[in-house]
Amino acid sequence: MREANVINEGIARDLVGRTHATGKFIRYEHRGGRIFLVSQCSQCGAPNSNISVMNAGQAAKNSTVRLIACQHCKYTEPTAAPTTYETVIRVPEGQRTAEQQRLVAQQEITTIVQAPVKQRRAEDNAREQAARVAADRAARRSMFESHERFLTALAHIENVPTITHPNVLNHDDYVSWEQWQALSDEVRAETSKWVDQYFANTNLSSLGI
Repeated sequence: MREANVINEGIARDLVGRTHATGKFIRYEHRGGRIFLVSQCSQCGAPNSNISVMNAGQAAKNSTVRLIACQHCKYTEPTAAPTTYETVIRVPEGQRTAEQQRLVAQQEITTIVQAPVKQRRAEDNAREQAARVAADRAARRSMFESHERFLTALAHIENVPTITHPNVLNHDDYVSWEQWQALSDEVRAETSKWVDQYFANTNLSSLGI
């Protein structure tokens, strides 16, 4: 037993002055035939004298792990500081760390630099969308007009005054507007070519049809 205490005392002597995650060993004491380390809390400065040599040795070896809790203070492990712009911007400027302030400044600079780029991109997208809408409208108008000319040719063939006449609607070659839209571009182009030729042969073109 005496030999063990001699060894423990030697270890305790070496631990005095060593730091750990929650404080520093300031001395050791003999109590009831055993040796205990006394630690001073780094948060409140209060002593903790119930630390065995074994626990003290483990705490000193793992200096970042909170193996010894202070019995006197209410210290809790701090939560991680906000690291995103959305969370940092909610922290009052006077309470921000240097890293948080740098993050805010960097984001604001980025916003200022990128704002014109985003604006130009939005304007370009708007122009492209408007051009697509205009092109689609023009294509549909051209398609509608070519369908009207086709029906006009059928009405002329049937010698009736309107394109909605039953003779036109019942003609073998009649194509409704829905069917006309469903035709391929090639078929509509060939049909329109035939209509142009028919108009030319019958002098309908001279009437502006």
